[in-house]
Parts: sequence; structure tokens; C-alpha cells
Amino acid sequence: MNELLLVLLLFVGLLGVYVVVVFLYKDILKEIKNSIKPLFLKVDITTNLITDLMFSVWQLDKNINKIKATDKEINTRTIDSTFNKIKNIFKTLGFESIDYTNKKFNEGLNVDIVATNKVNNTIEPYIKETIEPTILYKGNIIKKAKVIVEMTGDTK
Repeated sequence: MNELLLVLLLFVGLLGVYVVVVFLYKDILKEIKNSIKPLFLKVDITTNLITDLMFSVWQLDKNINKIKATDKEINTRTIDSTFNKIKNIFKTLGFESIDYTNKKFNEGLNVDIVATNKVNNTIEPYIKETIEPTILYKGNIIKKAKVIVEMTGDTK
């Protein structure tokens, strides 16, 4: 009987050691998997930051277009390609910018008027220049455009 009790105690002891080893093995295995698995940083980019970035890209594009208009010998194919890639990234993220330059102006347009020029040779009001574009996120305005409007009037 003592031998049976001794065998039983030995078995229970070995079972206990086995359980401890299994739990330790699972923890060690989990630790190894986590150390091998690449960790991705979750970056929180604010809407204001993306809005500022979009405005800067728009401004840079506008300035480069002025340079292209004055110097026809400049090869801008790579610049245009880069701008198209950047614009596609913004579009994929749900962002869009609208430039109203040379577009017809109406009172219902959701823009901030910075200045109004009255000239005699204009038939209907139009936006002479966009100072800052409208920036949309998934179709919703997050920043209104700032524009200069030209309309018919006396220049005196």
C-alpha cells in the first residue's frame, strides 16, 4: 500500500511539474512570437495637420505652374508625376482641395471673400484668384476657401 501511495504521489508530483512546464512553455512561446512579430506604430495624424499639408502642396503646385508658364524649356514631367501621386494619396484618404480661380461666383458659394475688385469689362462676377483652396474630407468642408472676386462696377 505504501508503494502504491508513493507511486501516486510521484505521479501527482510529475503531473504538477508537467503543468508548470506547459504554462511556462506557453508564456515563453508567446514571448518569442511577440519578439519576432514586427510591431507597427499607430500614428494619429490630426485633421489640421493634413489640412496644412494639403494647403502647402496646393501652394507649391500653384507656384510651379507659374514657373512652367514663364519658362517653356523646363521639363516638368517628373514634377507633375509626383504631384499626381500626392493628390491620389489624399484622394484615397478622403481628402480633396478645390481651387475656384476663374470660376463663376454666386452668393451661395461657400467661400470667404478676401477682396472684391470692381471692373467695367466684366459681364458677371467671377473668382479672379483663390488665395487658399476649399479642403474637403469625404465631401464635407473642413476649411473654406479664401478668394478674390471681380465684378462689374464703376472703377472711379
